[in-house]
Amino acid sequence: LLLLHLEIVGQHEYIRHKLNGVLRKNTRLQKLVPPIQQAIHNLETGVVILDDKGGLILDNKASHRLLLCNSATPSSIRVNELLTDIDAPATFLPALVQRKAPWQGELYWQPVDDYGVWLQVTIHPVLQGDELTHWVYLLTDITHIHNKEESVLTASGMDSLTKVANRNLFTDTVRRLVQEEVAFKLFIIDICDFKKINESLSYQSGDEILKSFALRLQAFVGNSGFIARIGSNEFALVKREDTFNELTSAEYIEQLVKKLTQTYTVLNGSEPNLGINIGEANFPRHCPSTESLLQCADIALQAAKYQGRNVVLTYSEELHKQHHAISELENQLRSAIENNELKLFLQPIVDLETGKIVKCEALARWITPEGKFISPEVFIPLAEKSELIFPFGEWLINEACDAIEALKASNLDIRLAVNISGRQVSDLALLSQIKNALEDHQLSGSNLSIELTESVFGESLDTVSVLLNELRAMGITVSIDDFGTGFSSLVYLKKLPIDELKIDRSFVSELEKNTDDQAIVQAILGLASNLNIKIIAEGIETQQQQQFLQN
Repeated sequence: LLLLHLEIVGQHEYIRHKLNGVLRKNTRLQKLVPPIQQAIHNLETGVVILDDKGGLILDNKASHRLLLCNSATPSSIRVNELLTDIDAPATFLPALVQRKAPWQGELYWQPVDDYGVWLQVTIHPVLQGDELTHWVYLLTDITHIHNKEESVLTASGMDSLTKVANRNLFTDTVRRLVQEEVAFKLFIIDICDFKKINESLSYQSGDEILKSFALRLQAFVGNSGFIARIGSNEFALVKREDTFNELTSAEYIEQLVKKLTQTYTVLNGSEPNLGINIGEANFPRHCPSTESLLQCADIALQAAKYQGRNVVLTYSEELHKQHHAISELENQLRSAIENNELKLFLQPIVDLETGKIVKCEALARWITPEGKFISPEVFIPLAEKSELIFPFGEWLINEACDAIEALKASNLDIRLAVNISGRQVSDLALLSQIKNALEDHQLSGSNLSIELTESVFGESLDTVSVLLNELRAMGITVSIDDFGTGFSSLVYLKKLPIDELKIDRSFVSELEKNTDDQAIVQAILGLASNLNIKIIAEGIETQQQQQFLQN
Protein backbone atom coordinates (compact mmCIF):
# COMPACT_ATOMS: atom_id res chain seq x y z
CA LEU A 1 0.00 0.00 0.00
CA LEU A 2 2.82 2.41 0.87
CA LEU A 3 4.63 1.63 -2.38
CA LEU A 4 1.40 2.07 -4.34
CA HIS A 5 0.75 5.45 -2.69
CA LEU A 6 4.32 6.61 -3.32
CA GLU A 7 3.98 5.49 -6.94
CA ILE A 8 0.90 7.71 -7.35
CA VAL A 9 2.74 10.69 -5.85
CA GLY A 10 5.65 9.97 -8.18
CA GLN A 11 3.31 9.89 -11.18
CA HIS A 12 1.94 13.29 -10.20
CA GLU A 13 5.46 14.70 -9.97
CA TYR A 14 6.39 13.29 -13.40
CA ILE A 15 3.22 14.64 -15.08
CA ARG A 16 3.57 18.00 -13.33
CA HIS A 17 7.15 18.49 -14.56
CA LYS A 18 6.27 17.42 -18.11
CA LEU A 19 3.25 19.71 -18.34
CA ASN A 20 5.16 22.59 -16.79
CA GLY A 21 7.76 22.33 -19.56
CA VAL A 22 5.18 22.01 -22.34
CA LEU A 23 3.02 24.88 -21.10
CA ARG A 24 5.95 27.26 -20.62
CA LYS A 25 6.95 26.66 -24.25
CA ASN A 26 3.38 26.88 -25.58
CA THR A 27 1.71 29.65 -23.61
CA ARG A 28 -1.74 29.10 -25.15
CA LEU A 29 -1.25 25.49 -26.33
CA GLN A 30 -1.30 26.51 -30.00
CA LYS A 31 1.69 24.25 -30.68
CA LEU A 32 0.58 21.38 -28.46
CA VAL A 33 0.68 18.47 -30.87
CA PRO A 34 -2.26 16.02 -31.06
CA PRO A 35 -0.24 13.07 -29.65
CA ILE A 36 0.39 15.01 -26.43
CA GLN A 37 -3.30 15.92 -26.17
CA GLN A 38 -4.21 12.29 -26.79
CA ALA A 39 -1.76 11.10 -24.14
CA ILE A 40 -3.29 13.46 -21.58
CA HIS A 41 -6.78 12.38 -22.60
CA ASN A 42 -5.99 8.69 -21.95
CA LEU A 43 -4.16 9.14 -18.62
CA GLU A 44 -5.63 7.37 -15.59
CA THR A 45 -4.63 10.47 -13.60
CA GLY A 46 -7.23 13.22 -13.80
CA VAL A 47 -5.79 16.34 -15.51
CA VAL A 48 -7.38 19.79 -15.64
CA ILE A 49 -5.49 22.69 -17.27
CA LEU A 50 -6.88 26.21 -16.78
CA ASP A 51 -5.66 29.56 -18.03
CA ASP A 52 -4.60 32.33 -15.64
CA LYS A 53 -8.22 33.52 -15.38
CA GLY A 54 -9.56 30.05 -14.54
CA GLY A 55 -10.90 29.29 -18.00
CA LEU A 56 -10.75 25.66 -19.16
CA ILE A 57 -8.06 24.83 -21.70
CA LEU A 58 -7.81 21.04 -21.51
CA ASP A 59 -9.03 18.16 -19.33
CA ASN A 60 -9.41 14.39 -19.71
CA LYS A 61 -11.80 11.50 -19.12
CA ALA A 62 -10.36 10.65 -15.69
CA SER A 63 -10.98 14.19 -14.40
CA HIS A 64 -14.60 14.03 -15.68
CA ARG A 65 -15.14 10.78 -13.77
CA LEU A 66 -13.50 11.92 -10.51
CA LEU A 67 -15.10 15.39 -10.48
CA LEU A 68 -18.57 14.24 -11.66
CA CYS A 69 -18.45 16.64 -14.61
CA ASN A 70 -21.31 17.16 -17.07
CA SER A 71 -22.33 19.75 -19.63
CA ALA A 72 -23.66 22.07 -16.92
CA THR A 73 -20.66 21.71 -14.57
CA PRO A 74 -17.36 21.40 -16.49
CA SER A 75 -14.10 20.60 -14.71
CA SER A 76 -13.17 24.30 -14.43
CA ILE A 77 -16.21 24.80 -12.20
CA ARG A 78 -15.72 21.52 -10.35
CA VAL A 79 -12.16 22.30 -9.20
CA ASN A 80 -13.39 25.60 -7.77
CA GLU A 81 -16.22 23.76 -5.99
CA LEU A 82 -13.66 21.30 -4.64
CA LEU A 83 -11.58 24.10 -3.10
CA THR A 84 -14.73 25.75 -1.70
CA ASP A 85 -16.03 22.50 -0.18
CA ILE A 86 -12.77 21.87 1.70
CA ASP A 87 -12.74 25.47 3.01
CA ALA A 88 -9.57 26.57 1.21
CA PRO A 89 -9.15 30.30 1.94
CA ALA A 90 -9.08 32.97 -0.76
CA THR A 91 -5.34 33.43 -0.11
CA PHE A 92 -4.46 29.80 -0.91
CA LEU A 93 -3.93 30.01 -4.70
CA PRO A 94 -2.26 33.46 -4.65
CA ALA A 95 0.17 32.11 -2.03
CA LEU A 96 1.23 29.31 -4.41
CA VAL A 97 1.89 31.87 -7.14
CA GLN A 98 3.87 34.05 -4.75
CA ARG A 99 5.98 31.08 -3.59
CA LYS A 100 6.26 29.67 -7.14
CA ALA A 101 5.57 26.26 -5.69
CA PRO A 102 2.96 23.50 -6.10
CA TRP A 103 0.75 22.04 -3.39
CA GLN A 104 0.31 18.29 -2.92
CA GLY A 105 -1.92 16.50 -0.46
CA GLU A 106 -4.78 14.12 0.25
CA LEU A 107 -8.37 15.38 0.34
CA TYR A 108 -11.70 13.79 1.16
CA TRP A 109 -14.41 15.26 -1.08
CA GLN A 110 -18.15 14.55 -0.99
CA PRO A 111 -19.93 16.80 -3.50
CA VAL A 112 -23.20 14.79 -3.28
CA ASP A 113 -24.70 12.47 -0.67
CA ASP A 114 -24.03 9.23 -2.55
CA TYR A 115 -20.48 10.03 -3.71
CA GLY A 116 -17.41 10.51 -1.50
CA VAL A 117 -13.83 10.03 -2.58
CA TRP A 118 -10.30 10.30 -1.22
CA LEU A 119 -8.15 12.16 -3.76
CA GLN A 120 -4.43 12.60 -4.13
CA VAL A 121 -4.28 16.17 -5.46
CA THR A 122 -1.54 18.30 -6.99
CA ILE A 123 -2.18 22.01 -7.72
CA HIS A 124 0.58 23.61 -9.78
CA PRO A 125 0.90 27.24 -10.95
CA VAL A 126 2.76 27.58 -14.26
CA LEU A 127 4.71 30.83 -14.52
CA GLN A 128 6.68 32.71 -17.15
CA GLY A 129 9.06 34.63 -14.92
CA ASP A 130 6.73 36.16 -12.33
CA GLU A 131 3.63 36.03 -14.56
CA LEU A 132 1.02 33.29 -14.05
CA THR A 133 -0.01 31.59 -17.33
CA HIS A 134 -1.77 28.35 -16.31
CA TRP A 135 -3.07 26.23 -13.48
CA VAL A 136 -2.54 22.46 -13.58
CA TYR A 137 -4.71 20.21 -11.39
CA LEU A 138 -3.82 16.50 -11.09
CA LEU A 139 -6.20 14.09 -9.31
CA THR A 140 -6.07 10.37 -8.48
CA ASP A 141 -8.61 8.27 -6.58
CA ILE A 142 -6.86 6.77 -3.52
CA THR A 143 -10.01 5.66 -1.66
CA HIS A 144 -9.01 1.98 -1.90
CA ILE A 145 -5.62 2.77 -0.35
CA HIS A 146 -7.08 4.93 2.39
CA ASN A 147 -9.67 2.34 3.44
CA LYS A 148 -7.04 -0.38 3.95
CA GLU A 149 -4.08 1.70 4.97
CA GLU A 150 -4.91 2.50 8.59
CA SER A 151 -5.43 -1.09 9.75
CA VAL A 152 -2.45 -2.39 7.78
CA LEU A 153 -0.10 0.34 9.03
CA THR A 154 -1.17 -0.01 12.66
CA ALA A 155 -0.67 -3.79 12.53
CA SER A 156 2.82 -3.29 11.09
CA GLY A 157 3.88 -0.73 13.71
CA MET A 158 3.45 2.35 11.49
CA ASP A 159 1.62 5.61 12.22
CA SER A 160 -1.39 5.82 9.91
CA LEU A 161 -1.22 9.62 9.46
CA THR A 162 2.48 10.27 8.86
CA LYS A 163 3.50 6.80 7.55
CA VAL A 164 6.51 6.63 9.89
CA ALA A 165 7.03 4.22 12.79
CA ASN A 166 4.68 4.48 15.77
CA ARG A 167 5.68 4.55 19.44
CA ASN A 168 5.55 0.76 19.90
CA LEU A 169 7.83 0.04 16.96
CA PHE A 170 10.16 2.83 18.03
CA THR A 171 10.42 1.47 21.60
CA ASP A 172 11.18 -2.01 20.23
CA THR A 173 13.91 -0.54 18.02
CA VAL A 174 15.51 1.34 20.93
CA ARG A 175 15.30 -1.81 23.08
CA ARG A 176 17.11 -3.83 20.38
CA LEU A 177 19.91 -1.24 20.12
CA VAL A 178 20.33 -1.28 23.90
CA GLN A 179 20.58 -5.07 23.88
CA GLU A 180 23.21 -4.87 21.13
CA GLU A 181 25.12 -2.34 23.29
CA VAL A 182 25.44 0.07 20.38
CA ALA A 183 26.33 3.67 21.32
CA PHE A 184 23.60 5.98 20.02
CA LYS A 185 21.78 9.27 20.61
CA LEU A 186 18.04 9.57 21.21
CA PHE A 187 16.27 12.83 20.33
CA ILE A 188 12.66 13.66 21.19
CA ILE A 189 11.28 16.50 19.04
CA ASP A 190 8.20 18.48 20.09
CA ILE A 191 6.30 20.92 17.85
CA CYS A 192 5.57 24.05 19.90
CA ASP A 193 2.01 25.31 20.45
CA PHE A 194 0.49 22.76 18.09
CA LYS A 195 -2.96 23.28 19.61
CA LYS A 196 -2.81 26.92 18.46
CA ILE A 197 -1.91 25.79 14.92
CA ASN A 198 -4.95 23.48 14.85
CA GLU A 199 -7.23 26.25 16.09
CA SER A 200 -5.94 28.96 13.77
CA LEU A 201 -5.58 26.90 10.57
CA SER A 202 -7.97 23.93 11.20
CA TYR A 203 -7.32 20.35 12.30
CA GLN A 204 -7.08 19.24 8.67
CA SER A 205 -4.25 21.72 8.13
CA GLY A 206 -2.64 20.52 11.36
CA ASP A 207 -2.62 16.99 9.96
CA GLU A 208 -1.07 18.29 6.73
CA ILE A 209 1.72 19.96 8.71
CA LEU A 210 2.36 16.75 10.68
CA LYS A 211 2.68 14.79 7.43
CA SER A 212 5.00 17.39 5.90
CA PHE A 213 7.02 17.51 9.12
CA ALA A 214 7.48 13.73 9.02
CA LEU A 215 8.52 13.87 5.35
CA ARG A 216 11.12 16.59 6.05
CA LEU A 217 12.45 14.68 9.05
CA GLN A 218 12.71 11.44 7.05
CA ALA A 219 14.35 13.20 4.10
CA PHE A 220 16.93 14.84 6.37
CA VAL A 221 17.76 11.68 8.34
CA GLY A 222 17.67 9.29 5.38
CA ASN A 223 19.06 5.83 6.14
CA SER A 224 21.42 7.08 8.85
CA GLY A 225 18.80 7.02 11.61
CA PHE A 226 15.37 5.78 12.66
CA ILE A 227 12.42 8.14 13.15
CA ALA A 228 8.96 7.73 14.66
CA ARG A 229 5.89 9.67 15.71
CA ILE A 230 5.52 8.96 19.42
CA GLY A 231 2.81 11.47 20.39
CA SER A 232 0.24 13.80 18.85
CA ASN A 233 2.91 16.42 18.05
CA GLU A 234 6.05 14.57 19.20
CA PHE A 235 8.56 12.77 17.02
CA ALA A 236 11.68 10.82 17.96
CA LEU A 237 14.97 10.11 16.25
CA VAL A 238 17.59 7.47 17.04
CA LYS A 239 21.02 7.89 15.47
CA ARG A 240 24.13 5.78 16.08
CA GLU A 241 27.23 7.63 17.28
CA ASP A 242 29.24 6.37 14.29
CA THR A 243 26.84 7.86 11.67
CA PHE A 244 27.46 11.58 12.22
CA ASN A 245 30.44 11.51 9.79
CA GLU A 246 32.22 14.89 9.71
CA LEU A 247 29.47 16.76 11.59
CA THR A 248 29.34 17.08 15.34
CA SER A 249 26.04 16.21 17.01
CA ALA A 250 25.40 19.93 17.69
CA GLU A 251 26.02 20.87 14.03
CA TYR A 252 23.73 18.06 12.85
CA ILE A 253 20.88 19.15 15.12
CA GLU A 254 21.36 22.81 14.18
CA GLN A 255 20.84 21.88 10.51
CA LEU A 256 17.84 19.71 11.46
CA VAL A 257 16.15 22.56 13.36
CA LYS A 258 16.67 24.88 10.38
CA LYS A 259 15.11 22.31 8.04
CA LEU A 260 12.10 21.53 10.23
CA THR A 261 11.19 25.15 11.03
CA GLN A 262 10.95 26.44 7.45
CA THR A 263 7.50 27.69 6.36
CA TYR A 264 4.76 25.08 5.93
CA THR A 265 2.08 25.86 3.32
CA VAL A 266 -1.30 24.14 3.67
CA LEU A 267 -4.77 24.61 2.24
CA ASN A 268 -5.95 26.99 4.96
CA GLY A 269 -2.88 29.21 4.93
CA SER A 270 0.71 28.84 6.03
CA GLU A 271 2.70 28.46 9.23
CA PRO A 272 5.87 30.55 8.82
CA ASN A 273 6.85 30.52 12.49
CA LEU A 274 6.71 26.87 13.48
CA GLY A 275 8.94 26.24 16.46
CA ILE A 276 10.32 23.04 17.93
CA ASN A 277 12.11 21.87 21.07
CA ILE A 278 14.46 18.91 21.29
CA GLY A 279 15.60 16.81 24.24
CA GLU A 280 18.64 14.56 23.83
CA ALA A 281 19.88 11.54 25.81
CA ASN A 282 22.84 9.30 25.02
CA PHE A 283 23.28 5.55 25.45
CA PRO A 284 25.09 4.22 27.39
CA ARG A 285 26.50 7.46 28.88
CA HIS A 286 23.29 8.81 30.39
CA CYS A 287 20.99 5.85 30.94
CA PRO A 288 21.45 2.06 30.85
CA SER A 289 17.93 0.96 29.83
CA THR A 290 15.31 1.75 27.19
CA GLU A 291 12.76 3.12 29.65
CA SER A 292 15.26 5.29 31.54
CA LEU A 293 16.72 6.59 28.27
CA LEU A 294 13.28 7.73 27.04
CA GLN A 295 12.68 9.34 30.43
CA CYS A 296 16.03 11.19 30.32
CA ALA A 297 15.34 12.52 26.81
CA ASP A 298 11.88 13.64 27.94
CA ILE A 299 13.36 15.47 30.97
CA ALA A 300 15.74 17.31 28.62
CA LEU A 301 12.78 18.13 26.34
CA GLN A 302 10.66 19.52 29.19
CA ALA A 303 13.58 21.68 30.34
CA ALA A 304 14.00 22.95 26.75
CA LYS A 305 10.31 23.93 26.64
CA TYR A 306 10.78 26.13 29.72
CA GLN A 307 13.55 28.05 27.95
CA GLY A 308 11.52 28.95 24.84
CA ARG A 309 11.22 27.90 21.20
CA ASN A 310 13.86 26.12 19.11
CA VAL A 311 15.86 25.17 22.20
CA VAL A 312 17.89 21.93 22.23
CA LEU A 313 19.10 20.50 25.55
CA THR A 314 21.10 17.38 26.40
CA TYR A 315 20.30 15.43 29.55
CA SER A 316 22.54 15.84 32.60
CA GLU A 317 22.23 15.19 36.33
CA GLU A 318 22.11 18.95 36.95
CA LEU A 319 19.30 19.31 34.42
CA HIS A 320 17.46 16.47 36.14
CA LYS A 321 17.68 18.25 39.51
CA GLN A 322 16.46 21.52 37.99
CA HIS A 323 13.58 19.72 36.29
CA HIS A 324 12.61 18.01 39.55
CA ALA A 325 12.61 21.34 41.42
CA ILE A 326 10.49 22.99 38.71
CA SER A 327 8.05 20.08 38.68
CA GLU A 328 7.67 20.29 42.46
CA LEU A 329 7.03 24.03 42.30
CA GLU A 330 4.59 23.56 39.43
CA ASN A 331 2.60 21.01 41.50
CA GLN A 332 2.55 23.43 44.44
CA LEU A 333 1.32 26.26 42.20
CA ARG A 334 -1.41 24.03 40.77
CA SER A 335 -2.54 23.24 44.30
CA ALA A 336 -2.39 26.93 45.29
CA ILE A 337 -4.65 27.90 42.36
CA GLU A 338 -7.12 25.07 43.04
CA ASN A 339 -7.25 25.82 46.79
CA ASN A 340 -7.43 29.61 46.35
CA GLU A 341 -4.17 30.19 48.25
CA LEU A 342 -3.06 33.06 46.00
CA LYS A 343 -3.86 36.57 47.16
CA LEU A 344 -4.73 39.71 45.23
CA PHE A 345 -3.10 43.04 46.08
CA LEU A 346 -3.98 46.40 44.53
CA GLN A 347 -1.38 48.95 43.47
CA PRO A 348 -2.87 52.47 43.09
CA ILE A 349 -2.31 54.54 39.96
CA VAL A 350 -2.42 58.27 40.77
CA ASP A 351 -3.13 61.29 38.57
CA LEU A 352 -0.05 63.52 39.05
CA GLU A 353 -2.08 66.71 38.57
CA THR A 354 -4.85 65.99 41.08
CA GLY A 355 -3.19 63.43 43.37
CA LYS A 356 -6.32 61.26 43.16
CA ILE A 357 -6.36 57.50 42.63
CA VAL A 358 -7.79 56.98 39.16
CA LYS A 359 -7.06 53.31 38.67
CA CYS A 360 -5.50 50.27 40.38
CA GLU A 361 -3.42 47.37 39.08
CA ALA A 362 -4.29 43.87 40.32
CA LEU A 363 -1.16 42.02 41.48
CA ALA A 364 -1.17 38.33 42.38
CA ARG A 365 0.99 37.25 45.31
CA TRP A 366 1.73 33.75 46.59
CA ILE A 367 2.34 33.06 50.25
CA THR A 368 2.42 29.33 51.05
CA PRO A 369 0.54 27.88 54.07
CA GLU A 370 3.97 27.68 55.74
CA GLY A 371 4.35 31.45 55.34
CA LYS A 372 6.95 31.31 52.56
CA PHE A 373 6.73 34.14 50.00
CA ILE A 374 7.15 32.98 46.36
CA SER A 375 8.12 35.89 44.15
CA PRO A 376 5.87 36.62 41.14
CA GLU A 377 9.09 36.73 39.11
CA VAL A 378 9.27 32.99 39.83
CA PHE A 379 5.70 31.71 39.67
CA ILE A 380 4.34 33.89 36.83
CA PRO A 381 6.95 32.64 34.27
CA LEU A 382 6.38 29.12 35.61
CA ALA A 383 2.65 29.44 34.92
CA GLU A 384 3.29 30.92 31.45
CA LYS A 385 5.57 28.03 30.48
CA SER A 386 3.05 25.43 31.58
CA GLU A 387 -0.69 25.00 31.10
CA LEU A 388 -1.25 26.64 34.50
CA ILE A 389 -1.40 30.08 32.93
CA PHE A 390 -4.98 29.36 31.83
CA PRO A 391 -6.52 28.46 35.25
CA PHE A 392 -4.34 31.17 36.83
CA GLY A 393 -5.64 33.75 34.34
CA GLU A 394 -9.24 32.72 34.99
CA TRP A 395 -8.65 32.98 38.78
CA LEU A 396 -7.09 36.44 38.37
CA ILE A 397 -10.00 37.80 36.30
CA ASN A 398 -12.58 36.55 38.80
CA GLU A 399 -10.60 37.86 41.80
CA ALA A 400 -10.26 41.23 40.06
CA CYS A 401 -14.05 41.39 39.61
CA ASP A 402 -14.47 40.61 43.33
CA ALA A 403 -12.07 43.47 44.09
CA ILE A 404 -13.99 45.86 41.82
CA GLU A 405 -17.16 45.06 43.76
CA ALA A 406 -15.36 45.79 47.04
CA LEU A 407 -14.06 49.11 45.67
CA LYS A 408 -17.55 50.11 44.52
CA ALA A 409 -18.86 49.30 48.00
CA SER A 410 -16.28 51.77 49.35
CA ASN A 411 -17.44 54.44 46.85
CA LEU A 412 -14.37 54.03 44.64
CA ASP A 413 -15.67 53.68 41.09
CA ILE A 414 -12.35 53.17 39.27
CA ARG A 415 -10.90 50.80 36.74
CA LEU A 416 -8.88 47.75 37.77
CA ALA A 417 -6.05 46.60 35.47
CA VAL A 418 -5.31 42.90 34.94
CA ASN A 419 -2.22 41.50 33.19
CA ILE A 420 -2.75 39.08 30.29
CA SER A 421 0.08 36.90 28.93
CA GLY A 422 0.88 36.07 25.32
CA ARG A 423 -0.34 32.49 25.73
CA GLN A 424 -3.71 33.68 27.00
CA VAL A 425 -4.08 35.97 23.98
CA SER A 426 -3.95 32.90 21.72
CA ASP A 427 -6.56 31.05 23.83
CA LEU A 428 -10.03 31.19 22.27
CA ALA A 429 -11.64 30.88 25.73
CA LEU A 430 -10.20 34.18 27.05
CA LEU A 431 -12.96 36.44 25.75
CA SER A 432 -15.73 34.24 27.14
CA GLN A 433 -13.94 34.06 30.51
CA ILE A 434 -13.86 37.87 30.74
CA LYS A 435 -17.49 38.23 29.58
CA ASN A 436 -18.70 35.56 32.03
CA ALA A 437 -16.81 37.11 34.97
CA LEU A 438 -18.27 40.57 34.26
CA GLU A 439 -21.79 39.14 33.90
CA ASP A 440 -21.51 37.03 37.06
CA HIS A 441 -20.47 40.11 39.06
CA GLN A 442 -22.93 42.40 37.20
CA LEU A 443 -20.09 44.71 36.20
CA SER A 444 -19.52 46.89 33.14
CA GLY A 445 -16.47 46.50 30.93
CA SER A 446 -15.68 50.12 31.81
CA ASN A 447 -14.54 48.86 35.23
CA LEU A 448 -11.78 46.71 33.70
CA SER A 449 -8.50 47.37 31.94
CA ILE A 450 -6.28 44.76 30.27
CA GLU A 451 -2.49 45.08 30.32
CA LEU A 452 -0.40 43.30 27.70
CA THR A 453 3.37 43.06 27.62
CA GLU A 454 5.16 43.80 24.36
CA SER A 455 6.03 40.09 24.02
CA VAL A 456 2.38 39.50 23.09
CA PHE A 457 3.09 41.13 19.74
CA GLY A 458 5.30 38.22 18.77
CA GLU A 459 1.89 36.65 18.06
CA SER A 460 0.01 37.33 14.83
CA LEU A 461 -1.06 41.00 14.74
CA ASP A 462 -4.35 39.89 13.17
CA THR A 463 -5.08 37.57 16.11
CA VAL A 464 -4.20 40.25 18.67
CA SER A 465 -6.17 42.91 16.79
CA VAL A 466 -9.37 40.81 16.81
CA LEU A 467 -9.05 40.28 20.57
CA LEU A 468 -8.35 43.92 21.39
CA ASN A 469 -11.22 45.21 19.26
CA GLU A 470 -13.60 42.77 20.98
CA LEU A 471 -12.38 43.99 24.39
CA ARG A 472 -12.77 47.64 23.50
CA ALA A 473 -16.28 46.96 22.17
CA MET A 474 -17.08 45.78 25.71
CA GLY A 475 -15.76 49.07 27.15
CA ILE A 476 -12.47 47.56 28.38
CA THR A 477 -9.35 49.70 27.90
CA VAL A 478 -6.04 48.27 26.68
CA SER A 479 -2.59 49.13 28.05
CA ILE A 480 0.90 48.14 26.93
CA ASP A 481 2.94 47.18 30.00
CA ASP A 482 6.72 47.71 30.31
CA PHE A 483 6.78 49.82 27.15
CA GLY A 484 10.23 50.10 25.58
CA THR A 485 11.66 46.86 26.96
CA GLY A 486 10.28 44.38 24.41
CA PHE A 487 9.69 44.48 20.67
CA SER A 488 9.13 48.24 20.73
CA SER A 489 7.64 48.19 17.24
CA LEU A 490 5.72 51.30 16.19
CA VAL A 491 3.69 49.09 13.84
CA TYR A 492 1.38 47.86 16.59
CA LEU A 493 0.79 51.40 17.88
CA LYS A 494 -0.46 52.22 14.40
CA LYS A 495 -2.48 49.06 13.73
CA LEU A 496 -3.84 48.11 17.15
CA PRO A 497 -6.40 49.83 19.40
CA ILE A 498 -4.15 50.93 22.30
CA ASP A 499 -5.42 53.28 25.05
CA GLU A 500 -2.37 53.54 27.35
CA LEU A 501 1.39 53.00 27.45
CA LYS A 502 3.16 52.16 30.70
CA ILE A 503 6.75 53.43 30.80
CA ASP A 504 8.85 50.70 32.38
CA ARG A 505 10.37 51.51 35.79
CA SER A 506 13.87 50.90 34.37
CA PHE A 507 13.51 54.25 32.53
CA VAL A 508 12.11 56.02 35.61
CA SER A 509 14.41 54.84 38.43
CA GLU A 510 17.35 57.06 37.38
CA LEU A 511 15.35 59.71 35.58
CA GLU A 512 16.71 62.67 37.58
CA LYS A 513 20.37 61.95 36.69
CA ASN A 514 20.44 59.82 33.52
CA THR A 515 20.18 61.93 30.36
CA ASP A 516 19.58 58.85 28.16
CA ASP A 517 16.53 57.91 30.25
CA GLN A 518 15.32 61.50 30.07
CA ALA A 519 15.58 61.51 26.27
CA ILE A 520 13.76 58.16 25.97
CA VAL A 521 10.95 59.23 28.30
CA GLN A 522 10.52 62.56 26.47
CA ALA A 523 10.32 60.68 23.16
CA ILE A 524 7.66 58.31 24.54
CA LEU A 525 5.64 61.21 25.96
CA GLY A 526 5.75 63.06 22.63
CA LEU A 527 4.77 59.92 20.69
CA ALA A 528 1.85 59.19 23.02
CA SER A 529 0.63 62.80 22.86
CA ASN A 530 0.60 62.77 19.05
CA LEU A 531 -1.26 59.42 18.97
CA ASN A 532 -3.71 60.49 21.71
CA ILE A 533 -2.56 57.67 23.99
CA LYS A 534 -2.43 58.08 27.77
CA ILE A 535 0.79 57.47 29.73
CA ILE A 536 1.43 55.70 33.03
CA ALA A 537 4.94 55.83 34.57
CA GLU A 538 5.91 52.92 36.81
CA GLY A 539 7.89 53.24 40.01
CA ILE A 540 7.98 57.01 40.65
CA GLU A 541 9.75 57.19 44.03
CA THR A 542 11.26 60.70 44.28
CA GLN A 543 10.04 64.26 44.02
CA GLN A 544 12.51 64.94 41.18
CA GLN A 545 11.15 62.04 39.09
CA GLN A 546 7.60 63.29 39.60
CA GLN A 547 8.50 66.87 38.69
CA PHE A 548 10.33 65.80 35.52
CA LEU A 549 7.28 63.86 34.32
CA GLN A 550 4.86 66.65 35.25
CA ASN A 551 6.93 69.22 33.40
